[in-house]
Amino acid sequence: MAEVIPAVSNGEVKIVSVARIKGSGCKIAVMSSSIEADPGIAAKQCVGRHGECIEALKRKLKEPFVSIVPRYENDQVFVTMALKAGRDHEIAGLELDEQNRVAYATYETDDACAMACGWHHNKLKLACELTGYQIEVQGPSDHPQRMPTADQELRLKLFEHILEMRNDQIEIINTARLKSVGSRVVVRWKHARGRQRSPSEVCRGPNDQQLKEIQRVLSGEPLYFHDWHSDPKRMIVNCIYPIRNEAVDSVELDRQSMSATVRLKEIPAISKGLMRLAEDVTKWRIKLT
Repeated sequence: MAEVIPAVSNGEVKIVSVARIKGSGCKIAVMSSSIEADPGIAAKQCVGRHGECIEALKRKLKEPFVSIVPRYENDQVFVTMALKAGRDHEIAGLELDEQNRVAYATYETDDACAMACGWHHNKLKLACELTGYQIEVQGPSDHPQRMPTADQELRLKLFEHILEMRNDQIEIINTARLKSVGSRVVVRWKHARGRQRSPSEVCRGPNDQQLKEIQRVLSGEPLYFHDWHSDPKRMIVNCIYPIRNEAVDSVELDRQSMSATVRLKEIPAISKGLMRLAEDVTKWRIKLT
């Protein structure tokens, strides 16, 4: 922003928060460096007199839309501005639960509600991330819509892309997702007899093409499919990938505390985030030694 917007580069305008889904768009909250100045003026400075600044920023970021939102101290006003779908699609009403950080917005028309949500709810997700509120929106005739949780969003994407899940052939046993870290998904065949391929292999698709497509719509986050096993030791070993099975020497379980000690021939580098996902998806506390 500093490269294309003079008011940001010279310090007149401060960037308060940014929400972005790469390839889908972003919302940016701004305010003036001067406490007395109206945040709306700061937003106009970022747009430019004839829209030249915002257009330059869109080209720079290679995003289909960039929305500049004035950061008012009043959360009611701030959330309203973050949800605006255009001059002709104003919010009819907004209720805030500030203690639980939940907002309920209503629109006069279904078109306005759909515009506020955006494709795959991307605009609604951005508004939630920008404001820190879980936002539920509703038009005159539809049911309330809210941004899905990280796990719900993951499940929706899996069902969109994996035919065997939609056909009720493969079931999801458990999921774990940490945004920007990745996801682990435990799957199994509902009726395994006669199946020549594992469910995780089917979910990944030929040459991992299906896996790559799902990762693309999840903003490039790593995604791991794991086959379910009734034996918790085998399940744990599966879910600590990219540590491979042959690197595991033994697994000891303490069922009372639901903790597992995995002894390795050598301890490879694995991020804390991926280990957290392994624990979340298996429901075991895992220690590597």
